[in-house]
Amino acid sequence: MKIAIIVPAFKAAKYIKAALSSIDKQNKPKGTEIKTIVICDGCEETFEAATLCRSADTYVCLTENLGTYKARNLGLSLSGIESDLFINLDADDIWHPNRIAEVVGMARHRLDSLSAFTCFMNRIDEEGKEIRSLPHRECPSGAYAYTGKTVKTIGMYRPWWCGSDNEYRGRFYAAGGNLYSSTRLLLSYRKHPTQLTSHPDTLRGTKERDFSYDEIARLSKTNYETHFQNHPRQEIFKSAGTALHYEETYQAYFDSQPLTVGD
Repeated sequence: MKIAIIVPAFKAAKYIKAALSSIDKQNKPKGTEIKTIVICDGCEETFEAATLCRSADTYVCLTENLGTYKARNLGLSLSGIESDLFINLDADDIWHPNRIAEVVGMARHRLDSLSAFTCFMNRIDEEGKEIRSLPHRECPSGAYAYTGKTVKTIGMYRPWWCGSDNEYRGRFYAAGGNLYSSTRLLLSYRKHPTQLTSHPDTLRGTKERDFSYDEIARLSKTNYETHFQNHPRQEIFKSAGTALHYEETYQAYFDSQPLTVGD
């Protein structure tokens, strides 16, 4: 199984070593070929810190800051779009050692389908310490792994400054894609003042671009205007013509959990 890991990075010199080291520490299943692509988005300091790690197969430093999603699209292009799985990792986050093994286990028999794979995460501060006041939860859509068939079918991310993860997820659901989740804690999501989701434009993007029903419906040729309305998650996915699937071994866990809208 060929796996491409895309790591867009901007002003992440302080964190990227931990992110790339967490890739090196993965328990890789036999038969997996992993290619890591780091795109430093117009930030030489981050590029220098990344190359010191010598963990990735490809390093690119853009001459100007183009935004996370243009950088991610470049990473997808450089991977050749021939991988069986594409996994996103933000340069300030950390994978737990079984992240890839868990994804491979869920994806092994679904590579020919429109499928995405996620897990649970905890949240850490700038220094990497767990923020215990925040509960464990599902990873945001920007941390999903997608099958190669999904990427070939749906294409690239919208080149917005923010909000493209949710729009991409919208196209994925509209195309009939299914999301599979592990309840294991496999990612540490870092909260800090300079992260993308802390930027004011992200909140504006969520309201003005990310949830543009008409635009998403036009892109997907599917009218699912209620897809992102404030309903229980099962109803949202039902209105989009798809279903949220969890591995059978975890179903009892989710039967007892509240399902909420959002990343």
